[in-house]
Amino acid sequence: MKDTSKIQLVGVQQEDCDLLFEWTNDEKVRENSFNSETVKYSDHNKWFNEKMNCPRTILLFLVVNNIKSGLVRLDEINNESLLINYSIPKEYRRKGYGTMLLELVKDKYSDKGLVGKVKKENIGSIKAFIKAGFYMKEEAEMLVFYSTNTFEEGTK
Repeated sequence: MKDTSKIQLVGVQQEDCDLLFEWTNDEKVRENSFNSETVKYSDHNKWFNEKMNCPRTILLFLVVNNIKSGLVRLDEINNESLLINYSIPKEYRRKGYGTMLLELVKDKYSDKGLVGKVKKENIGSIKAFIKAGFYMKEEAEMLVFYSTNTFEEGTK
């Protein structure tokens, strides 16, 4: 069993903008994103500032042994549900960090319905959502994961 005493979710700060820009343009991150275009710094900076100041968005790092090892963005769908977007930097992939991050989010926001949308080709994220106990529903171009088996996007 993994020692989880050094694993936590920590809020993103303004000074994290450049680190997130680096992670955002990682080849695998772009490949697995619904928008696969390389992100320009000016666009990222604008997006980052909008998200940091948006009351309906939560940006959190997965921190493992005091090292920023992943990012999750939670966007409010409505008062009862959140859309999950997450990424793990390349040096931490294939170590179970995606699953850990999703489990922490599920525990922290257990009062909300959680939704994750994943490309069918993104096997790592599919496995992480399943291992974290999410329920899967297949749609035309993606897989949608729900935190409960009765949850549908927009309702809880």
